[in-house]
Amino acid sequence: MKYEAKNGKIPINPANSMTFLRIIGSFCLLFIPACSAMFLAIYTLAGVTDVLDGWLARKTGTASAWGARLDSIADLFFYAVLFLKIFPILKLPVGIWCGVIVVLLLRVTRIKHQQQSERI
Repeated sequence: MKYEAKNGKIPINPANSMTFLRIIGSFCLLFIPACSAMFLAIYTLAGVTDVLDGWLARKTGTASAWGARLDSIADLFFYAVLFLKIFPILKLPVGIWCGVIVVLLLRVTRIKHQQQSERI
């Protein structure tokens, strides 16, 4: 990672701003009917920001450990919203539900492990 925040402040740059937009969009999805036009539009924008934020951070030289952690948190929140809103509609088998829960738990564990290793 090239760029690091100074004085412990949150680095505000285009990539992190895009990641924050994904968190806000994911939060909004909680209150919009699943599969509605608005839901699909916000879902699509959130997916696009997921792809673009990392590219933008690398392109502008603002990639950082903080930004990577923020991206992981945004991904986790986005997946959790999908888990709550979309999966119940799909009526998936129990095995798929268990697999999704395992992946979410692994993501949370990875984020916690990153935080602990950065403190050392």
